[in-house]
Amino acid sequence: MAVVHEFAKTRKAPAERRKGDGKAAAVFLAPWFVGLAFITAFPLFAPLFLSFTDYSLLAPPEWVGLDNYVRMFTDPRFFTALEVTFIYVFTSVPLQLIGAFQTFTQAYIVSNGTGGPVDSTLFYTLYLYQRGFTAYDMGYASALAWFLLLIIAGMTAVNFLASKYWVFYDD
Repeated sequence: MAVVHEFAKTRKAPAERRKGDGKAAAVFLAPWFVGLAFITAFPLFAPLFLSFTDYSLLAPPEWVGLDNYVRMFTDPRFFTALEVTFIYVFTSVPLQLIGAFQTFTQAYIVSNGTGGPVDSTLFYTLYLYQRGFTAYDMGYASALAWFLLLIIAGMTAVNFLASKYWVFYDD
């Protein structure tokens, strides 16, 4: 019993043990922050920058401002791609709603990457691929990708908020 009592006397309170300015923690965390910046943040924000440029992969990007977004909303094939995609999304199983926005391979194989006949298989992702990797219009493709991100984020929010009607948890 005396040993336990001596051990308790020599133990320091938590506030006393936490001395130092955190320099060691900063040194050990620095590689993680560098990785976060270059592996996560750069690939996330580089396309955002490119969406405001005219970039063809073969020449340096030229700043065009909101022209890609204006062009997107005046492009008839953009609306055709949205229509085909939304018809597919809303006729698929509701729990697979978000995954349906990622449909690409089937349409690419069936139409040989053209979206035909008469753009009937022109899904949004196939159109994004055509603009970016067939026409080498990376700025416009980046704008399309960011708009797709907003669509998926909105659908995810709706799905999350509506899940209380079909997901039940035991208390």
